[in-house]
Amino acid sequence: MDPVPAARALVAERFPDALYAFLGGSALTGRRTSRSDLDVVVVLDGLAVPYRESLRWREWPVDLMAHNELSLIAYADRDLAGRRPTLPRVCGEGVVLTDRAGRAAEVQAAMRERLSAGPGPAAPGMLDRARYVLSDLLDDLAGATDPGEQAFVRWQIVQESARLALTAAGRWHGSGKWLLRELRSYDAALADELLSAHDDPVRLAATATSVLERAGGRLWEGYRADGDPVPPTAASPHLRRSDVRDRPELRHAPPGGRQRAYGRVRQAVDGPDPRRPLHALGGSPSRGVGDGHLRGQRHAVVRVPGPRQRGRDPAGHQAG
Repeated sequence: MDPVPAARALVAERFPDALYAFLGGSALTGRRTSRSDLDVVVVLDGLAVPYRESLRWREWPVDLMAHNELSLIAYADRDLAGRRPTLPRVCGEGVVLTDRAGRAAEVQAAMRERLSAGPGPAAPGMLDRARYVLSDLLDDLAGATDPGEQAFVRWQIVQESARLALTAAGRWHGSGKWLLRELRSYDAALADELLSAHDDPVRLAATATSVLERAGGRLWEGYRADGDPVPPTAASPHLRRSDVRDRPELRHAPPGGRQRAYGRVRQAVDGPDPRRPLHALGGSPSRGVGDGHLRGQRHAVVRVPGPRQRGRDPAGHQAG
């Protein structure tokens, strides 16, 4: 079965009330293989918690991402801020499977606009971090004597060289095969050189060094990155010293992760904060989905109009 009819049948059977849904990924391209899956994004009204599920639909493996309209925007925003636009690509470059709400085309257009704009120039701290990581790996390669360790370091150098080149050029990143695809789209010659040089430590070091020089040169000595501060109020007033002492995630958490660890413990001690999901998704009690947007580094991107903005009765949000 072709991927589009199969994905439409999946959405129709499992999510008949979906507001809209998209199919994206390799299944729609010439890169499709016998192991390609269906990357399906389905947007549901009233879904309390977004989720991702791997399943099999007839003969197809499916990577299913379920969202409400607000979480779709928030998760796309997060992908864009991280320079890895997985969700925006599925929605913006994919096929509309269903559109009961009449908003899929608007969402697609906004995602495409943001993708074409690119992530923008990297912040100085991000570029410095990428230079530092690659510089450190090159030192590891120069001193490696264990063949297995050297093999792992070489592959890491290939990947970090690709990330640094993309970061310095203001291009999107990816993970796994998508990192190579993004690099080939930007600089196919560099992608080929990194792959060819992987088994030759001297050649690989020279290629990675050339990437570093174009991005500002090596950076190791003098590099400093501050962690997140942990204010005294980070701990719950109900969290006793014994609670901290007995929890290794607080005793051993690095400075950058300690505040997040405190948050997890606070939730365990105090119970979940009912305000957190709305706050975490960038909304507020007075703002509806129509006020949600993607906060890119250069552009605010997606603004999904709600039923009132479209001159429709709220009940029309449910209507086909």
